[in-house]
Amino acid sequence: MTKTRSDARGQHYVPQMLQDAFTRPGKGKKPQLFVFDKHEDRVFKTSPENILHQRDFNTFESEEASYCLETGMGKVEDAAAPVLRHLLTLSVLQELDVHLRVRRQS
Repeated sequence: MTKTRSDARGQHYVPQMLQDAFTRPGKGKKPQLFVFDKHEDRVFKTSPENILHQRDFNTFESEEASYCLETGMGKVEDAAAPVLRHLLTLSVLQELDVHLRVRRQS
């Protein structure tokens, strides 16, 4: 059984889609990024799924129920990811402005 975003307990406070912009191919592994651990004064490589998350970060408990924002946030991130990937391909902001005007007209 695969976990849905609402089932996920390790919830990212920096979305993986943003971290993906800083990744590079790993040696036969998932894309990785460099991490600096200031507490241990060391640098290491890992994939975005392993960092910048906290257990139940986007889950809120009340006496009546538990509310998890992860599913809704995931939908926003899924919609925004292709736009962010496209922005990374642009070399100047003038090109960005043209794309935004075209999107607003449709």
